[in-house]
Amino acid sequence: CPWQPDGLGRGGLVIYNSEYWTGWPISKAHLTNTIVHEVLHAHGLDHPNTDLDGDGTVEPYECVQTSYGN
Repeated sequence: CPWQPDGLGRGGLVIYNSEYWTGWPISKAHLTNTIVHEVLHAHGLDHPNTDLDGDGTVEPYECVQTSYGN
């Protein structure tokens, strides 16, 4: 959907194509996290990394830190 307010994600269709996972080792935990991540996008959640000060760049202090370093 074009022209959405900042931080608002809209979606509704999540498709998983096993073609891209065939022969590519992926842990069950990583697969589960990926599925949950994409389903939450379909429910309208966006990434928490936003340009809080409006300067056009997302600085490190504007990003949510995760336990795995992102």
